[in-house]
Amino acid sequence: MALTLPCKSKALLHNHRCTDFVYVFDANTEKFRKQNTTGVAPSSRGLHAACMLGSFGLFFGGADKTGSMTNDVCLLNTFTWEWTPVKIKLDANDPNPEMAMPSVRAAPSMVSYNEMCAVLYGGAKASESGLEPLDDVWALFVNRFSGEGRWDLISPVSSTSLKIGKEKGGSVMPPGRNAATLSEITVPAPTKKGDTTCRTFNRIAAPQTKYFLLHGGWAPFRQTFMDDFILRVSVGSRE
Repeated sequence: MALTLPCKSKALLHNHRCTDFVYVFDANTEKFRKQNTTGVAPSSRGLHAACMLGSFGLFFGGADKTGSMTNDVCLLNTFTWEWTPVKIKLDANDPNPEMAMPSVRAAPSMVSYNEMCAVLYGGAKASESGLEPLDDVWALFVNRFSGEGRWDLISPVSSTSLKIGKEKGGSVMPPGRNAATLSEITVPAPTKKGDTTCRTFNRIAAPQTKYFLLHGGWAPFRQTFMDDFILRVSVGSRE
């Protein structure tokens, strides 16, 4: 998992070998170096998701060499190079606490919404029939300095196909997938009637709306996608 650091001339690389260090690539020297880290680092893993929240790297989920998956969250301060596990706040009165955060999964897509919030989409989880692709959308609010976080479910797992979405007359949902890319884009121009090259889903009208392009991915061992969707979403602030 690679992230561009705020200086733009360096990138951080984290993989299953990174226990008490991360790799840093310097564009000026065109070389990698090991950067030692402190704190409680995430367990050895791959297929995880990450994004930058200001000068902090945010890491979620993934799987170890045995295939065991996780849904934990970690922060890495790229000034001090200290790891902090994120403590997820749960409502003690919630009758379904297991639904208050994303399930364990591998290869989801995650992107920064702002310096306090990230958006997570999809991934794949293990089931009796094999790897099951997911299509849920979550917002993760993080206090980077206290290490506390809270998940908000934006769009639940629906397994909604394009056909079903059209029949219901609502927003078009992409089929569940993992290993897709999710990138922030500028506000898209209105699509021409009949244009199906890029569809918009999960529409939420609000002044602070942001747009993200979901591209590709696959339903594990079943289908590889070459489609594009625009996710339009707005989330409120959380303390």
